[in-house]
Amino acid sequence: RECPAKAGWLARFELLESVTLHGQGLHSLATSCLLPAPPLLPHLRSLHITSLDLSDEEAAALVAGLLTGGQQGAEYAVGGTLEQLNLAGNARVGDATARALAEGMGTMGELRHLSLEQCHEIGSAGMHLLGSKLHTARKLKVFNLRGTGLSTTTTKAAAFARAMPHSASVMDLRFRETYPSRGGGAPAVGVVGSLYNMHALAEIDLQTTTLPISAGAALARVVASLRCLRKLLLGSTQLPVAAVMDLVKALPEAASLDTLSLANVDLEVVEAPEDFARGICGASALRHLDLGHTRLGDTTLAVLGRHLPRLAQLQSLDLAATRMLAPGCRAVCRGLRGMARLQTLDLSMNLFGYSGAQAVASALPHLPSLSSLDLHANCILRGGLMVLLTAARGGA
Repeated sequence: RECPAKAGWLARFELLESVTLHGQGLHSLATSCLLPAPPLLPHLRSLHITSLDLSDEEAAALVAGLLTGGQQGAEYAVGGTLEQLNLAGNARVGDATARALAEGMGTMGELRHLSLEQCHEIGSAGMHLLGSKLHTARKLKVFNLRGTGLSTTTTKAAAFARAMPHSASVMDLRFRETYPSRGGGAPAVGVVGSLYNMHALAEIDLQTTTLPISAGAALARVVASLRCLRKLLLGSTQLPVAAVMDLVKALPEAASLDTLSLANVDLEVVEAPEDFARGICGASALRHLDLGHTRLGDTTLAVLGRHLPRLAQLQSLDLAATRMLAPGCRAVCRGLRGMARLQTLDLSMNLFGYSGAQAVASALPHLPSLSSLDLHANCILRGGLMVLLTAARGGA
């Protein structure tokens, strides 16, 4: 409320490189006073204007000011040096802002991170413009469209997907939703299917999204074609087992993949455990594997254990709540013995008991880098605990 009524107040700090205006407690008068200021900061690199309830017109004017210098003239334009622009949480931001961003992407030569998270008023026209101009932002690495309806609205997905084949520079596209999509997830499949042309894409985040069986084949094609893909995050995705099987068969072709998460995906009915294990462990560059809370079952885990030695680079493994019993635990622990780089191991909530604890204890001497081990809720009791402590102390 005490913010001066002139943007010049903030502009006096001409060496500022980062500005964050967040909506919690920020009065609308202060907002109106401060918004004209960023274009006046010649060294600005990072701008976060989040949850301010900006109107579409205000946000579009802000973007235009960054690109043109506003009333101050082109010499004040900071769009060419801006590296981060975050407009997340401004629910009224829509197509006018998307148009301003699309028109200016070619000018934003240093832009690396762009977030429009929860800007769900961006419609099909705005999505098409954004998708069609992505290729002009040559250094853009992260494009966050979570909560915009991209994976739940057919018209938005189709518009964005049509434009995507022309864009190949983005490394991290995030368009997961915070709620299950309706209609079987078909919109998201269209977007996923278009990703194979984004040759620099390094991370795909589809967590919490609902996807149909056809998404498996689409993801398999993407994984096999993207040589730079390093992270594939599918945690809590409503994905049928058949789709997961289509995907894992393509994983051996993902030469750069170092992080895979299928956490909380229901894999109780894996009809071909050998194919599943061979696919997962065929991604030999994996360093982080999360299969926690998937209810895989002892049969599949036993097969997985035989293939685990192929993941020699693995640093973290999560098999919590996978319905692992003593036989499965013994098979997994045998597979772990060659993993000299494993640092984190989570086998909690599996009820494999004293026998499983003995298997874990026998593997510990072969895991020199292990720094975190979670075995809670396994009914290992006092005897199992003593066996583990003895092994952890090197028999001392």
